[in-house]
Amino acid sequence: MRRLMNSLLCCAAILIAGGLAACGTSGNGPISGLSPTRSIAIPTRTSQPAPTAPATSSAASAPATTRAASTPRASASGAAAESGSGSTAIWWWVALAVVVVGGLITWIALAARRRSAASADQKSREIEAYARGAALYDAMSVAETPGAFVGPDAAARWSDIQVRADSLAQTLYALRERAADDSERMRATELLTALQAVRSAMDAERAPTGAGPGQAQVVRGRLADFETALRAFRAGGQPAP
Repeated sequence: MRRLMNSLLCCAAILIAGGLAACGTSGNGPISGLSPTRSIAIPTRTSQPAPTAPATSSAASAPATTRAASTPRASASGAAAESGSGSTAIWWWVALAVVVVGGLITWIALAARRRSAASADQKSREIEAYARGAALYDAMSVAETPGAFVGPDAAARWSDIQVRADSLAQTLYALRERAADDSERMRATELLTALQAVRSAMDAERAPTGAGPGQAQVVRGRLADFETALRAFRAGGQPAP
């Protein structure tokens, strides 16, 4: 976040610098304020006035003096107008930079809020998946107790286990697809793999020729793996002690 804020400030500085450069090149700088009409007069040799016409020389020099006096005033007015125009252009660039930076900050805040909401929703789904997995593990363990195969509710219990296993598998698929990083994705994948393995072993045990000491041992091992995956899923990827 700090690196992003530095980038935003740099962007604003570039915009302001660009505005200053544009104002300087458009003729609003101090150099352009110099009027081209202000030049150094080069003295020229003139003929001596006739002694009999002194009034004519005074009358001719009066307009020239008036023009020379008015030229600096006009140049000062032009420089002031150009300076005002340059200041207005600079403020436009500053306002543009403020709008751009403000928009970026607002977008970043909204994006962070959306990510936070998505993360909270993902955690809630993971907690729910763990609770459902723990309940399913208990049901599977009960179904593997001695005599459970011949009980009056054995078929209904096994049907319920299959429905709950299907539902949990769909939830784990969704969690894996929506995972924010590889760690979350790996935890969902490991638990899904353990669930599929124990379900497959229990299904094979209930086949007509599947019930036996060897298959029952396989089921117990798969149930232990499923419990380990559940603990790792609850602890955020690390097996619980």
